[in-house]
Amino acid sequence: MNISFDSIGQTAVTFCNNSSAPAKAGDCVCMSANAEVSAAGANKRFFGVALSADDSFAVVQTAGVVSLPFSGTAPSVGWVKLAANGENGVVQDNTNGSEFLVLDVSDSTITFVL
Repeated sequence: MNISFDSIGQTAVTFCNNSSAPAKAGDCVCMSANAEVSAAGANKRFFGVALSADDSFAVVQTAGVVSLPFSGTAPSVGWVKLAANGENGVVQDNTNGSEFLVLDVSDSTITFVL
């Protein structure tokens, strides 16, 4: 039997995309101005993941289950503080991170609830 977390509680919101640090699909994002997001830099808090983006707009998943690559030491399942790693993924960061519920960890991917 396979387990699937796809689309559980998913919410997506369209924002303007920052021109100097634009988000691209798969990026962790943070707010950069009123109604505008940018790609979250390394060790920065994030509130969502860009599902799609162009020069003007980014569609950001702000709730639900996401899977992203991770860098550094593999986090455990349960409540973990995560931050953006600046490379389309996350890193465990007990100082700068926000707490997320981690559901699954593989060799290179982490699945968690936004």
